[in-house]
Amino acid sequence: MFGILEAPIPNMQSLEQISISEKEPVPESKDVVLDEAPVPVGAHVRLWRHLKHSWNLLQTHVGLISRKSVPDPAILILGLLTTIIALTLAMAFCSAAPVPRPKVEETKRPVTRCPAPTAEQLASAGRRAAPPRTGPDPGIRIEGPYPPPGAAQPYSSVSVRAASATSLPPPKRPSHVGGEAGAMFSWSPRSSDEEDTLCPCLVVPDGMEFVFAVREVLTDERQELSFSVVDLEGSPLSHIIVNESGSGPQCGIFLQMLDREPLASVRTDMLFERAGRLPEILLPSGEVFCAMERDGSREYVLRDQRKQRLLRLQGNFRDKAVKVINASGQLVALSERCVIAFDGGSHYQVRVAPHADAGLVLCRSAWLTLQLTELVGIQVGLAALPASCKEEGAAVAALAHVGS
Repeated sequence: MFGILEAPIPNMQSLEQISISEKEPVPESKDVVLDEAPVPVGAHVRLWRHLKHSWNLLQTHVGLISRKSVPDPAILILGLLTTIIALTLAMAFCSAAPVPRPKVEETKRPVTRCPAPTAEQLASAGRRAAPPRTGPDPGIRIEGPYPPPGAAQPYSSVSVRAASATSLPPPKRPSHVGGEAGAMFSWSPRSSDEEDTLCPCLVVPDGMEFVFAVREVLTDERQELSFSVVDLEGSPLSHIIVNESGSGPQCGIFLQMLDREPLASVRTDMLFERAGRLPEILLPSGEVFCAMERDGSREYVLRDQRKQRLLRLQGNFRDKAVKVINASGQLVALSERCVIAFDGGSHYQVRVAPHADAGLVLCRSAWLTLQLTELVGIQVGLAALPASCKEEGAAVAALAHVGS
């Protein structure tokens, strides 16, 4: 009847080619056109936009390269240029100068500097602090009312007028007349074995030296007078009271501070009662501190109660060129004659080394003056440091730096 018709078996490969041919062709990707965005005002925003845009381009390039076997050279060049531009902008941003900030003026508080008190101020302060006096000092005999009307302190019963800072002309530095110049030597440091101290408050501080001037008014006869030890500018530093009218401990030279506090005394009655005897130095209590002995024709020695040598005095006493040496052989004081413009009288200058007891040097010189008609300036300089034991810094007016 009906015959069976056999259909040909289709070729699978041909079917695949037909299906592929029937598909719509994929359009090729077009080049990406970059729209130029407006340049932002801020540098940070501009840098961020460029970096973000560069990242998007890199992602697009990677996608295109993954779909094509051969990358488009134009795309690679565009990406490279974009990267270079981004790096250039980053470097320019990092190297840009910082924005200057407005300067704010700093307000500084003024510093008030208080000058060191002068010797005149210290003297007036000492007189205000001292109790009122109704009579003369013990052992001082003064004829007439005390004090005389209108008399300045300290008062002298003879023609020697006490030094006063108010009556002095403008101060000038003294000029040396012979002797050793001040810049020819430097003080030696003191040894560990310190000397016995007569006036602890008059020990010159470390790194300093004490300089003062004394008028040559003492003689080898009995006297009753008073005068002031002054600095090189004429300001009073201490008082010297000479009362040799009596006998015993009341006959001698008395050293006082500006506030009349006693420092020490030199008993001189033995000089007038017995030939060959030398004075004694007494403490404010009246106790003997040391005595002087002759050692050769041009030297004198101070010895304490145990006969131990404290100081040695040597030099030309007539010309006031005298050196004071301690038991260790170190120079502790030096005197020399000088001319001072603020006073027409004869003066000599004394320098006391650091750590030296100015009070002991002063007393020792005082008794030699009476015997030899010469006052060695060393002794008087001791009293010039009165304020150093009262309050710190009060003696600045009387002290000078060794290096100055």
